[in-house]
Amino acid sequence: MKKRDTVRLALTALAAALCLAWSGLGWGTPCAAAAESTGSQPYNIALLIDKSGSMNATDPERLAVSAAGMFVNSLYAESMMTQAAGRDGGCSRVGVISFSAEAQTETIPVELTTEAEVAFLTGEIDAITYDKVNTGATDLGRAVLSGTEMLQNAQDGVRKNMIILFTDGYTDALSAQGMERSAAMMAEGLEAARQLDCEIYVVGLNYQGRINDQGRAEIWNIANSTQSGEGLLLPDSNDAGGASRVNYLITDSRQEVSDFYNAIFGMMMGSAGTDVPPTGPSGPGPEGWTYYDVDLTSPGIFCANIYIISDGDIGGLGLWDPSGGQVDLSGSSVRLVRGNGYALMTIMTPAEGVWTLGTEGPVSYDVTLVPVTGITLEMESQIQGGSAALRVTVLYMDQPQDEAFYAALSGASCTVTPEAGGEGQTIALAYSEEAGALVGTFTVPAPGRYRAEASVTAAQMARTTAQTLEFTMGGEPIQVSVGHRASVDVDLAERFLAGWDNVTLTVESAAWTPEEVLDITHGEGGVITVRGLQTGEAAFTVHAVDSLGQVWDIPGTVEVTFSLLVWLPLILAALAALIAAALLLRQRTLRLPGDFTVTCACGDGYSVETIAPPRGSSFTLYTLIMNSLDPGSGSMGMQRIVQAVKEARGALSSGSNRIRMVTRTSGRRKYRTYRLGRDSRALGGEVFRDDERGLTIEVEWIPLED
Repeated sequence: MKKRDTVRLALTALAAALCLAWSGLGWGTPCAAAAESTGSQPYNIALLIDKSGSMNATDPERLAVSAAGMFVNSLYAESMMTQAAGRDGGCSRVGVISFSAEAQTETIPVELTTEAEVAFLTGEIDAITYDKVNTGATDLGRAVLSGTEMLQNAQDGVRKNMIILFTDGYTDALSAQGMERSAAMMAEGLEAARQLDCEIYVVGLNYQGRINDQGRAEIWNIANSTQSGEGLLLPDSNDAGGASRVNYLITDSRQEVSDFYNAIFGMMMGSAGTDVPPTGPSGPGPEGWTYYDVDLTSPGIFCANIYIISDGDIGGLGLWDPSGGQVDLSGSSVRLVRGNGYALMTIMTPAEGVWTLGTEGPVSYDVTLVPVTGITLEMESQIQGGSAALRVTVLYMDQPQDEAFYAALSGASCTVTPEAGGEGQTIALAYSEEAGALVGTFTVPAPGRYRAEASVTAAQMARTTAQTLEFTMGGEPIQVSVGHRASVDVDLAERFLAGWDNVTLTVESAAWTPEEVLDITHGEGGVITVRGLQTGEAAFTVHAVDSLGQVWDIPGTVEVTFSLLVWLPLILAALAALIAAALLLRQRTLRLPGDFTVTCACGDGYSVETIAPPRGSSFTLYTLIMNSLDPGSGSMGMQRIVQAVKEARGALSSGSNRIRMVTRTSGRRKYRTYRLGRDSRALGGEVFRDDERGLTIEVEWIPLED
């Protein structure tokens, strides 16, 4: 296999891989169903073309100019697709700078929305003339800085930035002062490119080995310093940087230069380019022609770019659709552009199948197919605990497709990779008639952030869309209540790691406001102790780290309330003191000054006993009588005793006192109690009576003399 063919195959494979990286590597929102679409990303592009005198010798066929024109014509396909889909995102813009010792702006960035704008821009590129041989110099630093300044002025917040630099050498033929100034400009330009998130793609035309180690190092430095993606190509064997993939090409082959531009275009469009070999002289057209089978069986192709590259002029061309009918190359369904050493044929909305390209004569051109697909993806995700359900809808020109479209896809899957590091898992996506989309579910082994990248492929199409999903530890923000001067333990691992048996949690610190309301201490195993200092509310944040090294800030709120249990001992002590005080007061207030005369009568006899008043605080006159009772007394004389009580009652009654009689019954015994006083306290005269035994007891209070 020729070296040129090897490089072309490598370019094709890497373009296919890079299209995956280009196709909308966006961020989804965690937990809720969030959608993200992929589609072609419009660019602000600065083409930097070396026009130093050495280009007359190294590029006599003006390859730099023709390749740039072919690239601009390719970009018109993006505009046609954007307009057909009715999108408002805008199209790519291209500006051109030519340079040698100085830099000259040929045109500011122009949006390629019409054929006239494309013709204007390619005309400006064709008008570039190389300096006379051995006059002037090459200043790559000035060129790079000029390109970044052009892009800075064209910033609009929508388009991404890109620089494509074409040169046949390196910075040379400048004075010592000029070389120093160029190096400073190069450093400034590369820093500006990084700030603009602008990758620089470099084509080094290595005619007759002109680019030496010094030139390779400078080309590598320009491309590598601004490379943010995986890189577009494999490096050559003399690569000075040792990168696995690079964004530069050093070559002396027209075809490789064309393939490089096609790879950039394919990266922008999310499509992979493929070589189309000749099938021979047998075909649907004239005899003696050479025919090529162009496979367009992949679904979702909006247009197909067929590049025909030749070292000389390209003769007659013909095209036949899958049904065998010849297509009018001057009609609206095909756009044909010819340039120096190339022809670009664009088939609009091609029917699925194998098309046939015919070239006049027994010639063998280099033919490359780069299809432009109108496919975009929308992905929705729904997280429930440690699992997520995915739904991926495939759209063609922003329109949902039916089951037949999904059946034509060659593959659909989603790869879920933890952001913290580790191996990812890939699940298949299957079409669901109910959902009208591709669906799949997956579970994750531990909480954290995961990148879910869905990929849909067909024969000549690959599209991806991605989201970042966050699987939390499973808990809601902490809400806890604690009593004043009480404490409560909160097991964070139990509340926030439910379902993650293989993950442990360690609390590193906690912060809260206001500090005077509560205090938080943390122990082992993800346990915190919250203690209430005074009633009120406070907010806090617990800083924790799980065993996977992931950091979690867990918010919470605390309400410190009055707690009866906390104050119960004090309340009981106060109540006991009150009861003791009341009993003491009662004892003092019920103590009667003076003596009592107890008369016990039974029949005709009676006895009289005088006793001192009791010193207790809970005595009754009944208790006093029973303690004084003579069990041997008879049952006579009861009427006399009763009458005496009545007389005593009348004598003791006055306007300020009253006598109340209460009858109590206990079994066969009846008690009549006479109480004297405003508040019914026993101030005198109580009778105990037992009718059955004829026993009567009279108690008379004898107050102290004044």
